[in-house]
Amino acid sequence: MLPKSRQARTTAYAGLGLAVLATAALIATTALANGATDAVVDAKESIALSSAASGSTTEAELADVQAPAAPAGCSQAQLAERTTQIGLLDNEKEAEARVIATVTDGSLADKLGAIRDRADIVLGRIAQLDARCDADADDAAPAQPAEPAAPVVVVPSDDAEAPDDAEAPEAPADPADPADPVSRELANLDISCEEPDLSGVDPAAAARAETELANNEAQLDGRLLADFPRFAARVAREADPTAAAAEFANLAENLANTLEDRRSAILQRAGLADLSVADTCEVVPAEG
Repeated sequence: MLPKSRQARTTAYAGLGLAVLATAALIATTALANGATDAVVDAKESIALSSAASGSTTEAELADVQAPAAPAGCSQAQLAERTTQIGLLDNEKEAEARVIATVTDGSLADKLGAIRDRADIVLGRIAQLDARCDADADDAAPAQPAEPAAPVVVVPSDDAEAPDDAEAPEAPADPADPADPVSRELANLDISCEEPDLSGVDPAAAARAETELANNEAQLDGRLLADFPRFAARVAREADPTAAAAEFANLAENLANTLEDRRSAILQRAGLADLSVADTCEVVPAEG
């Protein structure tokens, strides 16, 4: 039998051991609980980030996009075309805002992608115009004037025969007579494109492409039709009616080129292998 003093110490050590074990168990339990809480917080943060990312397609990307200022070397015709392209960019901005506000089905991403693709094309055309302005400005640098040739004086003799009259130079062709009523009438123009064969692509993609092609052609034809009265009025009143008629024809060609760029993007998204049909738009006299 142990002495009472040793028995008391043994009992105290046993109690101390139990306390230590209990404390360790409490620490382990707390750590597990904290880990579980951290895991829940991380999961919530992950879900929030995922939600924010998935909603990013509904944010307007074009609202703050602005074309750069025109270079100093642009001609009046180039500035006019630049204004046309900036107007098209503004149309895409309005279309993006309208789609974001009204479209709620699964076609939202595709429609926004098409709008932003067209905006990229317009910005590319503005960049090309600016590059041509710079190139034209370099080409137009004044050359050093040549020294004038010394005049030749011919003194006829008394017995020399008078020379025959030199043949008069042919006069340049007269421009269109402003008084001619025919020259004061501007012929309306239209943009005509070949229809693509979409029978080999996905039916849903083909239907979407046909709708986008028709809408784009109608939009640019409408732009040409809306500008016709302005140019027709210029042809009727300006001193040189051919200048305004040429500007109207140039506008029609530029709109046809823009339509071809849009058609290429639409048919590529639809999965059409041969995109050559996209480049078949031409300016023709309007019917009626």
